[in-house]
Amino acid sequence: MLYRSLRPQARPQTLVHRISQQAKEPQTQPEKMATRQVKLPPDNALLLIGIFGREDAPHALIRMPSGKIARVEKGSRVASYPVLAITAEAVTLNVSGQARKLTLP
Repeated sequence: MLYRSLRPQARPQTLVHRISQQAKEPQTQPEKMATRQVKLPPDNALLLIGIFGREDAPHALIRMPSGKIARVEKGSRVASYPVLAITAEAVTLNVSGQARKLTLP
């Protein structure tokens, strides 16, 4: 028979101390290597997010000025611009008769 309610035990002070110490530690080397600061284009510009797919049929993800993400391939259109080429590093668009490259940030 239970005569009193069970109470949770308080956290040991050593655990609280370890958590607060971890929060104060600077970034480790892998975290610094995995993140980098880049300057993004203005919000009204097209932004190349990624390139994927087979070498003979690559696709790309492009962020539109509206915020929508478009999946494109060679010959398709993005924001009314035809996609001329997709390489491992860039997407080339035909903008007013001139080739414009979108590169990864």
